[in-house]
Amino acid sequence: IAYGMVIAYQYSSGVWSSFGDIMFGAQDGENFGSVVALSSDGLVVAGLGPDYDNTANSVVNAGIVRVYAYSGSLWIAKGQFLSSTTTSFIGNALYQSSLALNSDGSVLVVGQRGNDDAGTNYGAVIVYSYQSTTWTQRKSISGSSGERLGTSVGVSSDGATAVMGGPD
Repeated sequence: IAYGMVIAYQYSSGVWSSFGDIMFGAQDGENFGSVVALSSDGLVVAGLGPDYDNTANSVVNAGIVRVYAYSGSLWIAKGQFLSSTTTSFIGNALYQSSLALNSDGSVLVVGQRGNDDAGTNYGAVIVYSYQSTTWTQRKSISGSSGERLGTSVGVSSDGATAVMGGPD
């Protein structure tokens, strides 16, 4: 079974120990945890399940990004999970792609190396911000022909600057 998982570890007094609960994918074959990102304070984690099927909207391999915040002893969902309702937003679009969180986990950058919405192998990057209880899309950036933009992404500690790369 390939639900996938994300486990957090913390270093203290010379020992690495897991903390909080294990974050699991929701579907067999989802492969949650294929890509992860961590805020600099270590209290917000994002994980990618590239092969998640959005069965409510009949989208196979829609993919999903889940963001969790640590709350004392548990990892609690931070906002809604991000998945496509119409196309392969993350799944095949995110094959070999990337995630980044700013220092407090309020800005999420999702790289989509395989996104073909603008053209074959263009790639794309989507920037989200967390406000109140919701992730809101701030910007969507498409690559150019064959660029595969989104293979790598980064974001500054304040979330005001994002960088993105494409190898082609």
